[in-house]
Amino acid sequence: MVQILIVSILVLFCAGYWLQRLAPSLMKPFWRGLALTLSSLHVLPGLRGKAEKLASPGITRTGCRGCKGCDSKGGGCH
Repeated sequence: MVQILIVSILVLFCAGYWLQRLAPSLMKPFWRGLALTLSSLHVLPGLRGKAEKLASPGITRTGCRGCKGCDSKGGGCH
């Protein structure tokens, strides 16, 4: 019984990880809800901050993701 519970939790974490990597817009409501829940309970401020960061729309970066010297080298910093 305990093994089924552990494996189920592990599968849920893996599914959440891959959903966040492949389709972050699908996970935004989850992160927003988690941030609101943790905020109202006043627990785990670090996790709340991370959830708020993941729930907010990020700045889309193009090119080489803002590395130094990308503009001066004509777009090729790698």
